[in-house]
This record gives sequence, C-alpha cells and structure tokens, in this order.
Amino acid sequence: MKKVLLTLLLLSVCLLACAPSGAGDVTYTVTVLDADGHAAVGVSLQLCKDEACLMPKTTDANGQMTFTLEAGEQIGDYHLTLSNLPEGNVAEAAYRFAPGTTTLEIRLAK
Repeated sequence: MKKVLLTLLLLSVCLLACAPSGAGDVTYTVTVLDADGHAAVGVSLQLCKDEACLMPKTTDANGQMTFTLEAGEQIGDYHLTLSNLPEGNVAEAAYRFAPGTTTLEIRLAK
C-alpha cells in the first residue's frame, strides 16, 4: 500500500512539474518614445480593465515594458495609462492595442 501511495504521489508531482505553464498566454510589448523620438526611460504604465488595474510597470532603458495576459483574456478589454513622464512631455488619457497586435508604440507629445 505504501508503494502505491508513493507511486501516486510521484506521478502527481511529475504531472504538475511537466505540465506546460501558461499555455496559451500572450505577452505584449509597449515601447514609449519621448516627443523627440528617444526611449522614454522610467515611465510608469498601468494596464486597467474597467475599474481594476494591474500593478504598474516601468519602462526600461529601451523605453519598453512587457506584460502577459492569461489565455482567454482579451487585450481589447484593457486600456493603458501612463505616468511619470519625462519633463515637458504629455500623454493621451489612455491607449489601446489594435486588434490582433501584441506590440504598441506610444510617442509622447510636447
């Protein structure tokens, strides 16, 4: 009986460890450029759906950030808001991904 239980336990662990995690998840990339076309470093982006927002992320040295939505989530249901903009730059109230795309380039204005 102990061998059967041990075998079942090991099989369960293997199934959990071997199962693909995030199968069907989609990763999206946002690039933020300042009004002069340079990477906007340190801009905070927040992805929101209705009134619920995910934890803000910050653009890297290339002005980029990525986030992943679970399988079944629709990017069209979300909007992006920006804050912590480079001095003298302004952003629109919100941005959205075009249908069928996984990248978005945002160019700030003066």
